[in-house]
Amino acid sequence: MKKIKIAIIIIACGIFLCSCSAEKGPAGPAGDPGSSLLVMNFQDGVYPSASYSGTSDSYIDSGVPAVNFGSSEDLYDGYNGASAGPQRSLIKFDLSLLSSQSLIVKKAYLTMYVDQRSTVSDFTITPHKVLKSWDESLVAWNASAPWAADGGDFDAKAAGKAVTMDAVNVMKTFELDAAVVQAWLDKPAANYGLILVADSEAGGFNSWVSFLSRNYTVAAGIRPRLTVYYTED
Repeated sequence: MKKIKIAIIIIACGIFLCSCSAEKGPAGPAGDPGSSLLVMNFQDGVYPSASYSGTSDSYIDSGVPAVNFGSSEDLYDGYNGASAGPQRSLIKFDLSLLSSQSLIVKKAYLTMYVDQRSTVSDFTITPHKVLKSWDESLVAWNASAPWAADGGDFDAKAAGKAVTMDAVNVMKTFELDAAVVQAWLDKPAANYGLILVADSEAGGFNSWVSFLSRNYTVAAGIRPRLTVYYTED
């Protein structure tokens, strides 16, 4: 009986040793880094606190190129048949609460609430980095206010991913290029914000939306919001 028990033990040890020396399998996927990121939101009257009022926004309209819409509760974007031309939204945020720190931007998102849209067809809107300073109470479509070219001075390269406009009374979120937001923090004087450009401009058909602006008074929680995820350097 002892011999049988000893044999069983030897066999079990052999199996264990073989399993320990077996070739390793492939590494599993990396974990979600989100839990290690810090986050700050910017939204007038809400984030980082109810006293924040650092958003500037307006829209420019090729149909009325000298008119300013800085006090409007709506930001129109797309090709509007009523004005017979493109409209573009402008928005920027005061990021001084972050720019005074040493940090690395990992992700950034712009969230806008769509309160109106045309019903012709779906289309996309893409954010672009503005290249020149503008004042929401003065800015207009034409080149004298304050652009070098009609329609605004902006980088042709997208500053984030395009988003499809396909519904109304919904929040739409643009994923931004983290490097663009990082540049605003590294050089606050060159933070001229974003301009939103619709692909429907080229088609010349009536496809547009309006986003609620910072001037919307009914519910502060659906005003434009910038969300920045970062790590401390």
